[in-house]
Amino acid sequence: DPDEPTIPDTPVTPAGEFKVGAHIDKDGKVTTNKDNAVAVVFYEGALSSDVISAYPDKYAGKTIKGYAVALNNVSDTPQRIEQSDISSLINGSYVNGWQKTAELLRIIGNSCSFASTYINWKGANSGDNSEIETVTSGWYIPDESQMKVWLDLLYGSSVSSVLKTIFPNSNVMPESKDAVYATSTGFSENNLRTLTVRYGSNTVEETFTDMIDGASADFLLLCRPMLTIFE
Repeated sequence: DPDEPTIPDTPVTPAGEFKVGAHIDKDGKVTTNKDNAVAVVFYEGALSSDVISAYPDKYAGKTIKGYAVALNNVSDTPQRIEQSDISSLINGSYVNGWQKTAELLRIIGNSCSFASTYINWKGANSGDNSEIETVTSGWYIPDESQMKVWLDLLYGSSVSSVLKTIFPNSNVMPESKDAVYATSTGFSENNLRTLTVRYGSNTVEETFTDMIDGASADFLLLCRPMLTIFE
């Protein structure tokens, strides 16, 4: 019958709604198939410190739709970054993690395990669709303010039950001990701002690399990348 609709060989899964808790695939789009997901939306709209002009010119005319955080750390084992690697880090007038990550990686290169592990993870969890470059910023290491927003939704004064289900303690503190997360925010000379999730008390403290127990010339840090999503 010529009027009978054609049924595709592969059923098309309808796109889900962009909202806190929505899963995001490698192409930066909402997916209802959790097996294809690499990130989760944790904030809708633009954070107060962020502006579209802080991103490359190709995003001009777009608006910030929200932010997504990776489903998992780049590694459940903290990775090493040497104090000397970050001795000349200056954030200047940068306002978000996308800008600060570019500067951080320029300074530390890819020789330390922290950088090489992040770069390899980023490659494995990025889409190969050219359209992704118009939809998302690509992965970056969040700055302190961005990381605080996510962790506050898990352990702070405005807990999201949806996000707590997706990110249980075992996901945030994979070694069942205090979890020290890197941010891309510099702090004085030879330091990065970090955020420490205290095991047992489930509280978050603002810290910096010199405060890490046993730290001398290097530090061991977890990394949880984020994406900015545009429309």
